[in-house]
Amino acid sequence: MRWALLLAALLPRVVSADETSETKELVGQVGSRSALMVVHATQRPDGGWQLTGEYVLLPTLARRFVEGERSPELFRIVIGQLARCAPSAQRATVPNAGHAMHRANARFYDDTLSRFLADHGL
Repeated sequence: MRWALLLAALLPRVVSADETSETKELVGQVGSRSALMVVHATQRPDGGWQLTGEYVLLPTLARRFVEGERSPELFRIVIGQLARCAPSAQRATVPNAGHAMHRANARFYDDTLSRFLADHGL
């Protein structure tokens, strides 16, 4: 349904008599996946438009945001904002650690990172 609304906005506007086709690229959703769609519009002799196109599903990226329990407030705010932009992302807080969490609590940090990588086949 989202594509139908976007396609209506894609129809080219004829600027000159010579201009009879146009190509547009857009990003949308196919199911729950992001996709890049390329649409080609060509004006037919009868004045109608021929629409063709293709799409590519974009990869879903796995994300985990890690912060130290005692990280400076600014860093915690930034992590919070990043997490809001990526709702599927995971968050982890390293206990008894500040900004240098990989040194302050290396075991917890390493375990968290290793688990995340293993969960995603890496």
